[in-house]
Amino acid sequence: MSEKLSVCGPFKDGLAKGENDDDMYGFIDKTGKVVIPCIFYRADDFEDGVASVKKDEDGSYYEINTKGEKIEED
Repeated sequence: MSEKLSVCGPFKDGLAKGENDDDMYGFIDKTGKVVIPCIFYRADDFEDGVASVKKDEDGSYYEINTKGEKIEED
């Protein structure tokens, strides 16, 4: 069974931010399929293939790509 999300952002780079019943964020594609699971405490919309996310209240923000992979800093 797939997770149901409330869409709470515009589609950017083919993905929209969604929120689950536990107030966690993930991303869906235009068909409504969850492509990045709701594991983020906070998440910004994608821009140029990158979104800033935060895993928990005390953690720091980091960037992910449209596959949900963490972008390592150089």
